[in-house]
Amino acid sequence: MSEPVPGIFKKMAKVMEKISRVPKNGKNKFFNYDYVTEADLTDHIRPILAEEGIAFTSTVLEATKTPVEKEGSKENKEGAISTVKMLFRLIDADDGSSIESVFLGEGADKGDKGFYKAYTGCTKYFLMKTFLVATGDDPENDDAPKEKPGKQYQLKKDEKQESKPAAKESPKEKPADEDPMLDELPEKKRLDIIKSTDSLFNQLAHEAETDVETVKVELLQEFFGVESRKQLKYSQCRELYSKLKQRLIEVQNATV
Repeated sequence: MSEPVPGIFKKMAKVMEKISRVPKNGKNKFFNYDYVTEADLTDHIRPILAEEGIAFTSTVLEATKTPVEKEGSKENKEGAISTVKMLFRLIDADDGSSIESVFLGEGADKGDKGFYKAYTGCTKYFLMKTFLVATGDDPENDDAPKEKPGKQYQLKKDEKQESKPAAKESPKEKPADEDPMLDELPEKKRLDIIKSTDSLFNQLAHEAETDVETVKVELLQEFFGVESRKQLKYSQCRELYSKLKQRLIEVQNATV
């Protein structure tokens, strides 16, 4: 005789049956697309869990904070990336049966909101993946919003600088050996540039809720009309750092 199915599984099936598509009330101004917020998701699922008699608990298992260093300095002036590992439990209030899941979350912030962002993101994706909540936001979709990358934040001076790279290539104004390509730089300087810009790319990807490679390609094309940092000269790499830093500030201010 087979053992009875734990009540939590039956109730979770009922919850999944009742959950409909959650409206996208969040606005990502970086890539100009709508997304499901944690608050909307929670408001949608909470009454269904209560109706089915399912209790929800969360526990922080690990929490770390990694400072983001400023280019050429060890001072923590660019904020930090907070990472958490959380344990979630869904419990059947009738028979006590339960399931557990462990999820990771990250949050980037200059102030004290990093961990809160990490908790929020972790909880959001636990609920979305556990109950298969459809949002249409597939990170592997190559057709993700690429035609409207951050237009709200594009500075007017960027438009005027589009012709500058050609001017820099002119040997009359600046000899090539004074403004080498990224790959031609000494290894230490090249790695410092990659590390500092990678840090900003990672923070922007988190704010945009998309993958890092998408952010890199979108912003390199927007700023310089290229797809890789290898196509940039040293002066453009320095300019890239400043542009990324400014874009991050604008995005974070818009989401406060």
